[in-house]
Amino acid sequence: VSARDLHHLLRVHRSEMAGNQDAVVPFFTLSDLSGMMHGFIDLLFMHEGKYYVADYKSNFLGASQDDYQGPQMRHAIQSHNYDLQYLIYCWALDKYLQARLPNYNRKADFGGVYYLFLRGMSPDFSPGTGIYTAGISDALWAALEAVFAAKDFNKTEHSYSPEQGGVV
Repeated sequence: VSARDLHHLLRVHRSEMAGNQDAVVPFFTLSDLSGMMHGFIDLLFMHEGKYYVADYKSNFLGASQDDYQGPQMRHAIQSHNYDLQYLIYCWALDKYLQARLPNYNRKADFGGVYYLFLRGMSPDFSPGTGIYTAGISDALWAALEAVFAAKDFNKTEHSYSPEQGGVV
């Protein structure tokens, strides 16, 4: 896996998250990402027949409830490349489920991601504060498969095209 392919993967994902606008992803090298994958997935869980990845984050985003809402959490996730981390976690869970469940169906069985910002999950705040969720689209699954199957991401049918608004 190359840094270039991971960079394109993040562009696909962040563009989808931004309503298919071309997302800006700062350039990084593989050494910039060292340390990201030294830990473990905090939690895998099943709810209503779907499997989810959950990760706990202790980042301090501010002292108020407003600091732990969607845009602020998304900014923290993107500035630390946690979205790349959860994409890798999702790909790993998907491969595990494919190997272990004879009738695994990604669309029916995979639920998505929960990133739980612990400092925002205060009993003093409204329910749902500090909880970031994301799903994985078909186009993003195709991009993940292209990257981790060691294909040249830009030369597959799943390459990123900002002119066409995403994965083509």
